[in-house]
Amino acid sequence: MRTIPFFLISLAIAGLVFIAAFALDNDYYFFAGYVVLQYIVLSTAWNILGGYCGYVNFGTAAFFALGAYSTVTIYNLIGNNELPHVIPIPVLMLVGGVVSGIVGFGMGYLTLRLRGAFFSIATLALAVVLETLVVNWDFVGGSRGAFIIRPENMPVLGSYVRYLFLMMALLTVCSLTIARLIERSRLGYGFATIRDDELAAEASGVPTLRLKLIATTLSGALMGMAGAPAGFDLRTRLRGQCHCDAADRRHHELGRSADRRRAARFAAADHHSHDLVSGQSSDRRLHLGRLCHYSA
Repeated sequence: MRTIPFFLISLAIAGLVFIAAFALDNDYYFFAGYVVLQYIVLSTAWNILGGYCGYVNFGTAAFFALGAYSTVTIYNLIGNNELPHVIPIPVLMLVGGVVSGIVGFGMGYLTLRLRGAFFSIATLALAVVLETLVVNWDFVGGSRGAFIIRPENMPVLGSYVRYLFLMMALLTVCSLTIARLIERSRLGYGFATIRDDELAAEASGVPTLRLKLIATTLSGALMGMAGAPAGFDLRTRLRGQCHCDAADRRHHELGRSADRRRAARFAAADHHSHDLVSGQSSDRRLHLGRLCHYSA
């Protein structure tokens, strides 16, 4: 199957799926489909480096987060209320892809001589380093997490999750087409030589350095594009809301505990002053203090 017919068929299938979900008039199908399509893009991007070249990448979460936090950074720079109307999701996906592609290029350049488990450990170290950076970077939320307010509705489509599903469906079609194009081209055959025997490929004149840089850049860029809309995802909003609810509950419990301690101290002081007059025992005071503590 050639690339252009494959692209058209994939695009037609994505359109039919979108129309079928739109006819059901239930946003849950769009939400579930968005998650499935997101993982299709991530697996396709991983396969470019891990499947075609044979280099196992454990830093998928790092490249995904690069795309997501690129959106968060732009969101904080422009302003909370202006971003959804000024910069559309496709542009944010391109920005996330560029940032993740540059990092993927740098990772490929720095780990040129690492093979097998050593390359995988390096990608895992990249994920740990980026996690440490994000957690300690207050501009993007730090350990509190990032919160993005998205529009409730979109023209024609209705709810915003349908728009996210449509964008992810188009990205899925593009990523599958890119993977198909690589598999049936000289680039894909070069990747196969690296996967089979990199030393023999270098001895045969295959530019392994260039091919590895292309693979890491493409793989990282697609992962970043998949992660760029994550800030507008419904799950992110729910996690943020649960985080706020948990914080409110925690502050409420702390307030109640402080009130109980104050009530217990006042009760103990009152009973102590009463004992000086009436001569009640210390056991009686302890019991009354517990009652005040639990009743509060």
